[in-house]
Amino acid sequence: MISKVNQTGACNQIRRLLCGAVLFVLFATLAPTRVSAETPRIYAIHVSGVISSLTSSKVIETLRTAEHNHATALLLVIDSPGGTETAVQEITRAFLSATVPIIVYVNGDQKTEALSGALFITLAGNIAAVAPAAKIGAGNPESLRVNPSTGEQQQHLSQTLQFATNIAAARDRNVSTLTAVITNNDELTADQARAQGLIDTIAPNIEGLLSQVNGQQVQTLAGPATIQSENARIVWQKSSWHARILQQITDPNIAYLLFSLGALLLIIELFNPGRLIAGVPAIICLAAAFVAFGNMPVSWLAVILMVVAFLILIRELFTPKFTLLGPLGIILYLVGSYTLYRPVRETSAIVPAVRVTWWVIVASTVVICVAMVIMMRLSARARTQGLLPYTAALVGTDAVVSQALRPRGQVSLHGQELPAISDGPDVAEGERVRIASIHDNVLHVMPYEEELQPMIETGPLQMSDRGKSTGA
Repeated sequence: MISKVNQTGACNQIRRLLCGAVLFVLFATLAPTRVSAETPRIYAIHVSGVISSLTSSKVIETLRTAEHNHATALLLVIDSPGGTETAVQEITRAFLSATVPIIVYVNGDQKTEALSGALFITLAGNIAAVAPAAKIGAGNPESLRVNPSTGEQQQHLSQTLQFATNIAAARDRNVSTLTAVITNNDELTADQARAQGLIDTIAPNIEGLLSQVNGQQVQTLAGPATIQSENARIVWQKSSWHARILQQITDPNIAYLLFSLGALLLIIELFNPGRLIAGVPAIICLAAAFVAFGNMPVSWLAVILMVVAFLILIRELFTPKFTLLGPLGIILYLVGSYTLYRPVRETSAIVPAVRVTWWVIVASTVVICVAMVIMMRLSARARTQGLLPYTAALVGTDAVVSQALRPRGQVSLHGQELPAISDGPDVAEGERVRIASIHDNVLHVMPYEEELQPMIETGPLQMSDRGKSTGA
């Protein structure tokens, strides 16, 4: 009997220990979750450079994440000259219909800015803040003011003003000041923007900004919301690798350099074909440049001028003598470079006013000129060294076509590759030809069969004449 009592007591003791262990594990598991849930979170994202479709997708994705996780606010730190019309409108519409408070902060050094489309994104936030050294404004690009079509200019300006008025009315900002900034293409300092009712506050850094906005109540689509930024945990959202690459190449100078470098590498590949050492990087650079051009206000007329310039330089490279094509190509390249980001006809007043830095244009032009001179000297030296020792003896010599003659190409002679022109029909690679003449260090050849045909035709005639003479 005593043994059964002891066994029952032992079982009860084990049950108590097991229940205590389970409760301890549950408490240890749930306690951090409860503490974390009580800690306010601010989802944050940084936007810099030209705003593209990838930028808008990432900003909207971060906003949806903040709404889903019931964040106390979304913080957008911006430094941008503007962006494409579609991307800017997508972001502003998402901000105006958000269910969490939106804080937009123009932060950085004296070069930090929120211009053109970035201005509208900043004003679309519930809280618009600017760093003391930053600037904000310039609602339309400079090129819009000199548009030759007054009707188009007024139409674009009217659309921009309507867009800005809707944002200002939704966020209770000074509409008249915003209209003046857009119409006059002004840029305001932080103090001017706050004094004229465009922004809400000036903050030296993010910590100071969050301290200022703590406890403020703002109106969202879901109703009034209070920003609880004290001791809040900032959850920074990182962009994908391809978004970061696109952000870098949409810099106007980098996009221009990628295009110029790609075109130059393509010329080098054509000068020394076959190994693709320069051809593959050329394709990559050109592809990246055109992707960047698609996200910026590019003048496609200027792009065409630059393409024509490089085609002229290629033609000059394969010309035996120096011509005026080279200087003409350089002039077209400079004109295209200067007008690259100045569209002939503006399609939007939200896009940024960007340009290529003058010293970048000068440096790239010098590099292209030096590369062309080097390649032309190498080509001339190859022609001279390959032909002069054999000039007297080459006429009538047979050669093998190493690069199809259509009509220009190359022939292989005495182990050397020499430039040649077919004076007859095109000749395929591997066919034999006979050198008929030499002009300007270029071989003029005829197909081997055509060269022998006159001899075959005149042979019997001479024999017949000789026979008649003998018979006489």
